[in-house]
Order: sequence, then structure tokens, then C-alpha cells
Amino acid sequence: MDRLRVTKATIDAVEMAYDMHSPEDEWFSRLLEISGPVFERAVGVTIRLVDRAPLGASIRMGELYATSNLPPNWDEMAKALFKFLPPGALEVRTRPGTAHTYSELFRVYGGQVGLSGSYADWSGLDLELIQKIVSVSQDTFIVAATDPQGPGFVLGALLTEPTSIDERDRDRWRMLGAHLASGFRMRRGLSCEGQIVASGLPGHAEA
Repeated sequence: MDRLRVTKATIDAVEMAYDMHSPEDEWFSRLLEISGPVFERAVGVTIRLVDRAPLGASIRMGELYATSNLPPNWDEMAKALFKFLPPGALEVRTRPGTAHTYSELFRVYGGQVGLSGSYADWSGLDLELIQKIVSVSQDTFIVAATDPQGPGFVLGALLTEPTSIDERDRDRWRMLGAHLASGFRMRRGLSCEGQIVASGLPGHAEA
């Protein structure tokens, strides 16, 4: 996986995290557009909304935003794939601080359901589904922008081969995820309080 360098794209992504002006759909679409150059070797980028419920409850998967170069039914295929993941893998996938590829997560959690390597190696499940996914991507690097409980999202970069992340770089990716989570939490908090107005500024602020 490409190292996360402090490029203009990285800075743009962090700045976008704290944009309180754009409506949420526009914010996610713009963040998706900005994230493409951050993941230089990705064949596509996705943002999946998630809701981490209290301990013991199911993690809810929400809306998907995806770059236009992915198949139009990618959301459907991804949701079908999630059904095969053990609960532990889903929990780690959305846990604050996660910056891993699926290959890395499967090495830890795959034994729970007889999976190994990456989803390119799976057998005995839904072979047709796996073949469709592998034709697009053989691994996905995910950066969680989430809170321990409550709403957040996962940024994903689809890769053409199973990949491991250099441990020296993982903290940088985690830092990016923390900025995105902070911006999202701030947007949701101001919105709930009715403080985001048409100007994008908090209701009590002046330009």
C-alpha cells in the first residue's frame, strides 16, 4: 500500500473533514472525490456509513458512497459479502483506530468461519459472488472514522492484490481517520442542535 505522504490531497481531506458548510450528501461526495488521490493505487474508493450500537448489539451498515468507476451493483455485492464475515471481523472493521486491509483482518479472524488469506481465496461460500468481487478488487484497505458507539463511516480503498500495511505508516492512516471522525461528529452535533444554517456557520456565529 502506498505510504501516506503529506500531500495536497491529504491536506485537502483533513480540511474537508472540518467543513461545516456543505450538506451531508455533498460533504461525503466531495470527500470521496478528494480521497481518490490519497489512495494512489486504488481502483476505486468507497465510504460506508455505519452505526456502532451498544456492546452486544448488531453493527448496522448504512448508505454507501462510491466512485463512479465501480460497478453500479457494488453496494449489493458488498452487503452480500458482509453476511459471510464473522461478528469479530465486522467489529474490528468499524472499530475506531482501524487502518487495515481485509487480508490482515482475515488472518486474525478468518479461522472463526474457515476463511483464509483474502476473499480471493474463499471457497465453499458463494463462489459466484466472490468471483464478481475479485474481478474488481482482491483486497480493500479500510480506515475507520468512527466512535466506539454511534454513527460514523468507513473509508475504503479497493486494491488489485492482497496487501499488508507497513506498521510505521499505520499510525498516519489512523490519524487521518481520527480527523474524519471528529469532523463528522462535529457536523452531526451541530446539526442536531440546529446550529448549522444556510451559511454553513454555527447559528450564533458571524462571518
